[in-house]
Amino acid sequence: MPHFIRTRRAQQCAILSSCLLLAACGGSSTLPSGTAGTTAGSMTLSHLTGVGDNYDPLVQQLYVSYFGRPADTGGLANFKSLLASAGGPSDIQNMDAAYTNDATVRALIDSFGNSAESNALYGGDTIAFVTAIYTNLLNRAPDPDGLRFWTNAIDGGTLTKARTSFSIMAGALANTTPQGMADAALVRNKVTVASNFTHAIPDPAIYAGDAAAMTARAMLRNVTSSTDPNAFQATVVETVNALANRTRPSVSEPPAQPDFSATLADAPPAPGWNFPNVPLTFAVTGAGLGNVELVSANDSTIIYGRFTISDDRKTASLTFYPIVSPLYGSYNLRILAWDSLPGGGGRMIEVMAPRTYSIRWSPGCYATNPNCGIPAP
Repeated sequence: MPHFIRTRRAQQCAILSSCLLLAACGGSSTLPSGTAGTTAGSMTLSHLTGVGDNYDPLVQQLYVSYFGRPADTGGLANFKSLLASAGGPSDIQNMDAAYTNDATVRALIDSFGNSAESNALYGGDTIAFVTAIYTNLLNRAPDPDGLRFWTNAIDGGTLTKARTSFSIMAGALANTTPQGMADAALVRNKVTVASNFTHAIPDPAIYAGDAAAMTARAMLRNVTSSTDPNAFQATVVETVNALANRTRPSVSEPPAQPDFSATLADAPPAPGWNFPNVPLTFAVTGAGLGNVELVSANDSTIIYGRFTISDDRKTASLTFYPIVSPLYGSYNLRILAWDSLPGGGGRMIEVMAPRTYSIRWSPGCYATNPNCGIPAP
């Protein structure tokens, strides 16, 4: 057997082993750096440059598409090294195309797509699954043609769910329609900001665990197609500092700031039926707002949505897309506000006491008729 074949097989085994660990552990309690065979505590910024640097954007694309957040330093360095050793594709188009015939590529992509963290972000039936990917990755609901194309591919067996998020990102980057170019600009900005975030981390220990992942994910939600990554760097630094301050031991807590308040300014009527293509939009006013979240009143689980906060931190809006949910029925929800960045601790106010909203979900209805027209029971 030629030496090259033995080396290639060893490289594939190394990647497959790392992928199995990533798929098994996901992001439920630790970030993939700890599961990918890298000791996060010994990682320094010098490890982020060198071997496999041309794979940096590709690894960030995997993390953004499947986890909605930047790569951690250990995961970035490890997967760059593994891909470089295996001689895998270094661009998203060839990586996506290689999925069918290259077992190493397929194992890597499947490990992200089948991970617990990705499954928590994208769930439900096929329509809800595709819609959640669009909402997280492209900051919008899918257009009817796009929804039909991807759901038919999945249900028809020509596309696996594990591959879908990466393929949607690859398609967005190659789409030359006006909407496609806007989507591509958004994806490029998210990947650039994600890379800037990873390289700004001074100590890998501050970016570990579910709370840190949620903080980074919330930061990327605020990136748009028109975002200037250079101007956004201030937000990156602020987010990294929030993570560092949360994990750094302190002998005394800083004095509370008096300028934090939050009240509900506007909310949809409840109870009442809301069709799946009609978002629930809430408005919050106050002072010193840093984060608002729509949560389950039953167990405080965060309900996926998007929030924006004004530059003066006095007003906030929070939008929940019912179509992301795979079911219909009653949702007992409340709104919480903090005076710090997501995941950064700080003071909390219950802005909206528990309210019950009723969501009408009709599989297939949205794809054929956005208005649905289903009568209330």
